[in-house]
Amino acid sequence: MAKLGVGKVKNLVVDEHSPERQNLARMIELMGYEALTSASSEEGFAIWRMEGPRIVIANEAQPLVNGLELCQRISRRRQPLYIYHDSDRPG
Repeated sequence: MAKLGVGKVKNLVVDEHSPERQNLARMIELMGYEALTSASSEEGFAIWRMEGPRIVIANEAQPLVNGLELCQRISRRRQPLYIYHDSDRPG
């Protein structure tokens, strides 16, 4: 895990909707973290394997493999902190 001043903690944002994905990534970067992005769960899993982000934020409404399935797949291999979100729900 990166320590303050040594490197930025990597975060992965997985969302098929570009505006939401870019907004989340920008907020993460403004907080001083590195943001990786993916438009699909399949691509997100590949990025997770290559880059090893500490935090994964995945939208539930992904085609083919949804965000919850992606988080479950990742958690079988390692225990990152992941956030599952449903951008289709109000509030």
